[in-house]
Formats: sequence, structure tokens, C-alpha cells
Amino acid sequence: EKKYQFTKVFTPSATQSDIYLTIAKDLVRSLLQGFNTTIFAYGQTNSGKTYTMFGKTNANPDVYTTSDPNQDDVDAERGLIPRICDALISKLNEFEQKAGESEDMGFEVECTFVQVYNNEIYDLLSDHDDNLVKLSCTQ
Repeated sequence: EKKYQFTKVFTPSATQSDIYLTIAKDLVRSLLQGFNTTIFAYGQTNSGKTYTMFGKTNANPDVYTTSDPNQDDVDAERGLIPRICDALISKLNEFEQKAGESEDMGFEVECTFVQVYNNEIYDLLSDHDDNLVKLSCTQ
């Protein structure tokens, strides 16, 4: 018998904001301290992974920008990724403004978005047709 540990199960009434505040807000803080972070969405087909990560996919692109990723005042449908991007950019802008012209400051942010399906990894940011990468699994 296998036992698995998990941190949180959200009820169907949980909002995108609830999920961001519970899962991602502290990860943004860790990113800003220089740590690598990962959000791993796992589940069966049609269980809501894409909605949780991106939000409503047919939404107007303007809804993905807001000054406060903790709030749902712009669009309650925004997922984790747009909220994390908003929070990260907002904090980096704050750092830059605090430093002013007295410091030569730069930032480097790298992101990877992948999908694992049938033991194959898809690079979701690739512009190329060859975005499929074989995953070697060891047990």
C-alpha cells in the first residue's frame, strides 16, 4: 500500500485568489530571495490544472494585468501564472524605484512551462514544432 503526502486540498468553492494566496504568494517571496521554485499541477484530464495555472483561457488579455495580484477586482478568473507574473514584476519595479539612480541594478528572471503527458515533456513556451522532448523515466 502506497501512502502519499500532500499539503492542501481545495474545495470547489475556492477562488483563484484563495489558491494564489495559499500556494504562490510565499513562493514569490522565495523567488525574490534568490531561490528556485516550482509549482507542480497534477491530476487527471479535465480536473482543472490548466484553469488553475492560467485561468480562463478565452479571457480578454487585458484582464491579466493588475496592480495587485492578491485581489480579484480585475478578473476573478486569472490563474496562478498571471498573478505570479504581476507580483514579481511589481516587486522588481519597487526594488528599482527604491534603488533609484544611485545603484546600477539589473534582474534576470527565467521561467519554464512544461507539460508531462504519457511520459513525454512538452515545452509550452516553444515556438518550434520540435517542442517535444522525450522523458527518460527511471524507477
